[in-house]
Amino acid sequence: YIRVVLLTCLMYSATCLEGPHVCTIQQTYTVQVPVIEHEPYQVRDYTWCVNIPPRCSRYKVSFKVVRKNQTLEKTRPVEECCEGYTRSTRDRCIPVCSDDCVHGTCVAPDVCKCQKGFGGPTCSISCSSGLWGVACDKQCECEHNSTCDPYNGKCQCAPGYTGAKCEKQCDQNYYGQDCSEKCKCVNGTCHHVSGQCHCNPGYTGPLCDKSCPKGTHGDECR
Repeated sequence: YIRVVLLTCLMYSATCLEGPHVCTIQQTYTVQVPVIEHEPYQVRDYTWCVNIPPRCSRYKVSFKVVRKNQTLEKTRPVEECCEGYTRSTRDRCIPVCSDDCVHGTCVAPDVCKCQKGFGGPTCSISCSSGLWGVACDKQCECEHNSTCDPYNGKCQCAPGYTGAKCEKQCDQNYYGQDCSEKCKCVNGTCHHVSGQCHCNPGYTGPLCDKSCPKGTHGDECR
């Protein structure tokens, strides 16, 4: 099935779509095909009969070959962007926001991700640091130097923190913005903000992937 879709894409499109949010639909199209039909028609003939003159007309049905074009309706699989997405100049499906994200980026259909210090459905609302609300008169309750959305007060956690009020450090083996980065330390743990490795005793190197040099041991290979 995948091969059929790929071949169809190459046949009917200049380029194929890549990445996620690509849907396959059945497109209807028509083709003209030649057909041969036998069309009836009347032929006049004569026969002997009791009449003056003694010949009577009679009719019979004969058939003639007629060549025509017949329209057939067919379907074929075609790739297009799923609902809420549109084709980019790089042949990928990107989300569409009905209203422009003034100070942010459209990350999903009608969903804006705002720059720091801005909020609201279109990232058009801004308040002084630590405040939020229509009149910017409400205090943010976010911890660890995190900011809050000026529109709804939702905390936007600083790198290394998570939770409703950014009160928790990233879970072990994760770090960075939104705790989305996975630690790369082979034999050790990483800092919840920077991702810098802290090696277990007996190991060294930026990724804690090397044993202590000969003559050293323990924590920090001393």
